[in-house]
Amino acid sequence: MTETKEYLKGSVERLLLDLEPKTAIKNFKRKAYTVFFQQYCEKEKEIYAKLLILFAESTKPAEDMQEIAAPLIQKAEDIIQKTSRFTRERELMDLNCVMAFYVLPGILTIESEHAKEFALTITGQWKEAFPDTQLTPGTYEEINSGFQRKIFGIPIE
Repeated sequence: MTETKEYLKGSVERLLLDLEPKTAIKNFKRKAYTVFFQQYCEKEKEIYAKLLILFAESTKPAEDMQEIAAPLIQKAEDIIQKTSRFTRERELMDLNCVMAFYVLPGILTIESEHAKEFALTITGQWKEAFPDTQLTPGTYEEINSGFQRKIFGIPIE
């Protein structure tokens, strides 16, 4: 299990880094979201598999989740720190979108009772790092259902 944990501590930041925020946000549209989200999940399936192993084998899941989430939050803080102070707010908003639309719903696709707990661990650490943000984990289904599919009862394509 130590090997899995070390792998995750070194790799979990990829969940955020593998998405270019502008591209991810551009694909957050009714027609593009499903395909883009599925491609993202496919790309991250190795990390999801390791998280599933960690959740199954951990004797201290809450502690391990805190430890695994920390590098992801640290990477986000590094990104924001490297951004000019004039564009930090915009960059943080973009990262929030990536987290809300892709990273957290991707984690919630893991078939484990610990997936929701891990997503909440991440959002808790995110709130500590970025106090002015409000990030809540939602599933792909919840997010996708929010896209308008009818106008005045008429289906739209």
